[in-house]
Amino acid sequence: CRTGVLITKKDTFEQKDAPKRPKELQCTINHIKVKGEPFTVIVGLLETKPYEVFAVPFLLMKDCSEGTLTKKSKGVYLLSCLDETVEISAKMSEEQETIARLISTSLRHGASIKFVCEQLLKTDGELNSFTKAIARVLKQYIPEGEHSTLTCSECGSKELIFQEGCLSCQHCGTSKCS
Repeated sequence: CRTGVLITKKDTFEQKDAPKRPKELQCTINHIKVKGEPFTVIVGLLETKPYEVFAVPFLLMKDCSEGTLTKKSKGVYLLSCLDETVEISAKMSEEQETIARLISTSLRHGASIKFVCEQLLKTDGELNSFTKAIARVLKQYIPEGEHSTLTCSECGSKELIFQEGCLSCQHCGTSKCS
């Protein structure tokens, strides 16, 4: 009667197929600056969750905070808001497109939004502003008060949480909004 009582479940690695992308997705449109560089970050939503992401040099759609993303053909995406439609896929460099595709792949396959943001926040180099722009927008989708796996750059504490779109240290009070 005690068979299996002391057996613990081991973590298993499971691959997941992404839900098929509908032809159209509702999206949020975010205009931000990172280190003085303007970006428009578009987050395609499936069932109100981030499903894909695009970040392009600043678009003139200033009055838009929501819109529709349409897949026109393989690799060609259109952003529509009010009476304006722009092909956004052609506005990214090859490197930016690659990063956006990899982030979108992670989101589509169920990676934690927190994990994706933390990975982006670790980047340095030429594409630093680009990845920080995406991370800044995606952090809005992390539940308030969620604990981070990162370490505080000021005091070394592991007591970091996401608050109001920023990473805040509960030990020393340092806050970073990237």
